[in-house]
Amino acid sequence: MDHKMSRSPWVIHYDGSSCNGCDIEVLASLTPLFDAERFGVVNTGNPKHADIFLVTGSVNAQNLPVVRQIYDQMLEPKCVVACGICACSGGVFRDAYNVIGGVDRAIPVDVYAPGCAIRPETVIDAIVEACGILDQKEAVMRAGGDPLTVGGAATWDGGVELGEDGFVAAAGAGADGAGVDARRCKGGRVMQKAIYTTVGIDELLSHVQTLKGAGARFVQMHAERCVDDGSYRLVYTFINVRAAQEQIAQDGSYAIENLVVEGIDQYQEIPSISSYYPAVFPFENEAHDLFGLAITDMQIDFNGFFYQVSTAEPMSVITPEVKAAREKAMKVRAAAEAKARKAAAEKAAAAAAAAGEGAGDAAGAAAAQPAAAAGSDAQHDEAAAKAALKAAEMEAKLAAMDPEKAAKVRAALAAKAARDKQKKEA
Repeated sequence: MDHKMSRSPWVIHYDGSSCNGCDIEVLASLTPLFDAERFGVVNTGNPKHADIFLVTGSVNAQNLPVVRQIYDQMLEPKCVVACGICACSGGVFRDAYNVIGGVDRAIPVDVYAPGCAIRPETVIDAIVEACGILDQKEAVMRAGGDPLTVGGAATWDGGVELGEDGFVAAAGAGADGAGVDARRCKGGRVMQKAIYTTVGIDELLSHVQTLKGAGARFVQMHAERCVDDGSYRLVYTFINVRAAQEQIAQDGSYAIENLVVEGIDQYQEIPSISSYYPAVFPFENEAHDLFGLAITDMQIDFNGFFYQVSTAEPMSVITPEVKAAREKAMKVRAAAEAKARKAAAEKAAAAAAAAGEGAGDAAGAAAAQPAAAAGSDAQHDEAAAKAALKAAEMEAKLAAMDPEKAAKVRAALAAKAARDKQKKEA
């Protein structure tokens, strides 16, 4: 009987930089439901035992040498399957600043199996197709030929190369072979510059529109709370990939552009930039859920439920120092308010006492007005003044307490007041 590699192909799987969506489907193809093992397919972790290389995710400068090392450790004949659209071409991340491209930027690919995520049925079909190519390569080898003349290796352009410093030496090469030399820089490394531009809230969208028109790509959005005054700061980060490549070619440096919005009040409305960059949605939802910031017109708005949090504004307190500063400011503010309320209560008590004395004199002079009634009104006013003064003093005590303890005391006082009211009504 003729021997064929395809009778029992062993596969090895590597996750380049995927979201794990394709990885789950690759594993699903080996479960009893789809049962790729019924075709003799065995998953191995040793490259020297593998016949077919399944790669998920795109290629970047960090994983490119890893992909090549696994491929070089596999014995001929061997086949490579790019699993999922990111492995095929880079997918939605193709033009991202840290993505080189699909798997064929690193090693020759024999079978392209698209999908987002790839289906288990597609994985099995791709393995079957790779088995056919594997048999062809084996036949060529038995005839004394070179297996690299069959399949993807026969038409592979060589991909990209990394310099000694780990950076891509030729990225985005054109038909003339010219590309950007990312190693052409001081000390053999790329120098990064950060540009910060402070803008007002009303200027944010116009600046974002300008960056979008210039070809800038969104990287991230950062939110933080200022300890000194309790205001908030937002930092939007962008990079213009084309301009960065050109600048690297000139002097070995590139710039990261940042838009900074400072002095934001917690309840001040902040316009969403998701109409220009939809990828900002997790950052804007995060700023809303974790800081309580009011970001309006988000294209993808989870309405406060992107993160499940037990307390409002959980990120408003970050460190013990920040917490102490916040509590001190709250105590000072509460003490000032309590002092003002106490002064107002004392003034009201004095006015009520004067009014009570005047009412008593008028009642004594008028025979038709009983003195007892006037005395009763005066007593009522005096009792109200005392109650107000007592409430002000209690408020001052609560202001000096720990905020958590003060909240518990307030709740207990409210419950007692409710019980007293029920007893009085009964």
